[in-house]
Amino acid sequence: QSFKALDGTIRMMDPNTGERVVMSHKCTELDKTIPSLMGVSKPILEHVVFCHQEDSSWPLQEGAVLKKRFDDIFDSTRYAKALVAIKDSRKSYFSDMKDMKAELEGLNSHKHAANGFKNELEATKDNISAVDDEIQKFEANVVEEEEKAAEARAVLVQVQEFSERLTFKQGDLEKEDAVLEQVQKSLGEKDMTQTHSYEELKQMLRELDDA
Repeated sequence: QSFKALDGTIRMMDPNTGERVVMSHKCTELDKTIPSLMGVSKPILEHVVFCHQEDSSWPLQEGAVLKKRFDDIFDSTRYAKALVAIKDSRKSYFSDMKDMKAELEGLNSHKHAANGFKNELEATKDNISAVDDEIQKFEANVVEEEEKAAEARAVLVQVQEFSERLTFKQGDLEKEDAVLEQVQKSLGEKDMTQTHSYEELKQMLRELDDA
């Protein structure tokens, strides 16, 4: 013994082209397809639109059955689930908002610290600039002092050269004093300036130097 699934046919008009459209579905799928095409739920079709005459008195049934019918018609179960989902989403949003608020406070704290570091950096740059200015002044003073030291060394060299010349001249003078003393001894107590001219005396000195 075998069973064969039956097919159903739905004829409808295409709202875009106005042409009739024929769709074949299995009977088990018609219960889902028709409500979707009509834009209403299955409970409304069963209990309101296509309600059988024998079952038309369902609004007078007992409370539990009546509640179930109204829940199906108004889809209160889905509404309740939607409320639960909204409540959960609201709870999640509040939790996320709390976390974001804490994160924002942390970021504000970091921003405040960053501003402090920025101010310290600017102050440090100003200090470095001031130190650079002082270094340039010291370098200029060093150059000036080096120039003065060079001038002093040049003067010292001149003084040493003058001292050497002075020592040399003193030696010459001592030699001439010695020659003069020798001449005076050789001449005795005579005053040669009275009997000889200046040129003759110089000639005599030259002769003594050559001797």
